[in-house]
Amino acid sequence: GRAIEDVESRFSDRIVLWSFIPLPEGTQVLVRGRDATNDIRDQEQAVRSNRLYRLITENTTDLISRHAPDGRFIDATPASWRLLGYWPEELRGKALEDVFQGENLAEELAQTRHRLREDGYATLTLELHHRDGSRRWFEIASRAIRETYTGAVVEVISVSRDITARVESEEQNRRLADELAHTARLATLGELASSIAHEMNQPLASIVNFASASQRFLKEADKHPDRLLKVDDGLQKIVHHANRASEVIKRR
Repeated sequence: GRAIEDVESRFSDRIVLWSFIPLPEGTQVLVRGRDATNDIRDQEQAVRSNRLYRLITENTTDLISRHAPDGRFIDATPASWRLLGYWPEELRGKALEDVFQGENLAEELAQTRHRLREDGYATLTLELHHRDGSRRWFEIASRAIRETYTGAVVEVISVSRDITARVESEEQNRRLADELAHTARLATLGELASSIAHEMNQPLASIVNFASASQRFLKEADKHPDRLLKVDDGLQKIVHHANRASEVIKRR
């Protein structure tokens, strides 16, 4: 008969794998057992970890991606379709510049690669174009994976989050704040104008009154020369009230 391998027996504290090997005579079976506790538990832990990894990566709303040192995509989670308009299979092997489009992109990516080489970690905020042409803001955090002995960057792991709603909300808040500040300035100017008008009203009224009287006295000066004294007095008072009006403006 044929040998039967790896028959599992579980005990409270260990796992044993049995092998049953028929001997040539056909009347006896060689039974061999080995302690496989660590091996099997390591395998089970690896399976659980892989399931957890798949559960996280397939359901996360953020884009998790692996990249070669030059930026080319090695792999990406399914969130790439919603966030960028590309399926993971379409991204593999593509350069970042072939997928991302945005202002100052080349400069931003160059700075990011430099920080990854120097510090091993980099974050940046970019406005990018979705495949459908829409513009979106992303917050991207990247970490370098280094070769053990040389320290060279062999891979980059990135997590990209769509922060478009947050950026638009902040921009809207800034616009509202600017509008409120503008309205407040207009209100302040209105109050200032009202205050100046109130304080200017009396000296201007006095100037008009004295100017009107002086004109009248000038017309009478031919027949009554003493009226010139009143004209002179009126002009002095006009100068006085004009100076008062000037002081009001200077205080403002």
